[in-house]
Amino acid sequence: MIKKVVISGYYGFDNLGDEAVLQSIIQALRNEEPDLEITVLSKDPQSTANRYGVNARDRWRILQIVKTLQNADLLVSGGGSLLQDVTSQLTIPYYLGVVGLAKILGKKVAFYAQGIGPIEGFWGRLLTRILANWVQLITVRDQESLALLESIGVRKPPMEVTVDPVVLLEPRAPETQEYRELLKLRNRCTERGIPLIGIAPRPWQGLTGFKEALIQTIERLQKEREAEILLIPMHREVDLPFCQEIGSNLSKVKVIEGEYQPDQMLTFYQQLSLLIGIRLHALIFSAVAHVPIVGISYDPKIDSFLKRISDQAIANIESLQSESLYIEIIRRLDDLANYREQIITQVGMLQEQARKNARMVLNLL
Repeated sequence: MIKKVVISGYYGFDNLGDEAVLQSIIQALRNEEPDLEITVLSKDPQSTANRYGVNARDRWRILQIVKTLQNADLLVSGGGSLLQDVTSQLTIPYYLGVVGLAKILGKKVAFYAQGIGPIEGFWGRLLTRILANWVQLITVRDQESLALLESIGVRKPPMEVTVDPVVLLEPRAPETQEYRELLKLRNRCTERGIPLIGIAPRPWQGLTGFKEALIQTIERLQKEREAEILLIPMHREVDLPFCQEIGSNLSKVKVIEGEYQPDQMLTFYQQLSLLIGIRLHALIFSAVAHVPIVGISYDPKIDSFLKRISDQAIANIESLQSESLYIEIIRRLDDLANYREQIITQVGMLQEQARKNARMVLNLL
């Protein structure tokens, strides 16, 4: 009998990191159980269904959600940072509301490689304690998430630290002119012995100092290292205008403007010499592509992932200085082989942990 799984998360919003989480979960589950019937709760059900070959339902239509859960064997909640109250006070009530519906309907529930927190509010912590103690399995992507759950009072379900599922993402080259031009640029950089440096920025809480630090660093890299620069938007709606704004202040900087699926974007990362990253899944993409990283932190999840690959952020986004950023970039450019070998070793171990997520979840069936 074919088993039916529903996946809930921040999907259908054109955030490449969260879409990569979804695509990676689907791939991992189907690698273990090819006949699994998967339904995703999405903001854009048609797009989600077409992209990933799954069923999809509108995440805002309560009757659709109830009917979908009634016919399911298991709800998978995750991954990503679903249980946190920093970006919105409604995030925790929504995702735990879906969990609560599934439990009321008598369904099994698993948290899949979630990053938990920060959870500052009393009601968010209370809801998390109540609902998380009601599920069958919790896997989290870092030790800090596990510690937070334990401090809130989550005790009943089995809990295990694994890793973000995106470390298992498999690349697929896009057939676009933009990608072909990048391959030509990569070849020219190789012939000339100069670096192709990617930057995955994001706007953050109205701060402008870090943007100026990035611009100054880019100008110096172009002048002193003849570096080619590629700006990479991970959340297209938010990041693309920001990348274009940075690019407008500079000459000879390229911005990825096309719309790509996560596995396609991964092939862009494979062409880089080095990545300067602020978004978490930009750092993960770079690690999966075996490309050395200079990480800039805006959230504990950045620091947690960098720690998993035996690295650390160069600075917090609020205190970033162009001089220290430039020095760190040069230090890593001058020792790329060793940094690449370190990433290959660490990511290999993380990928085995990521496969455990799918096996543990499917064991519930």
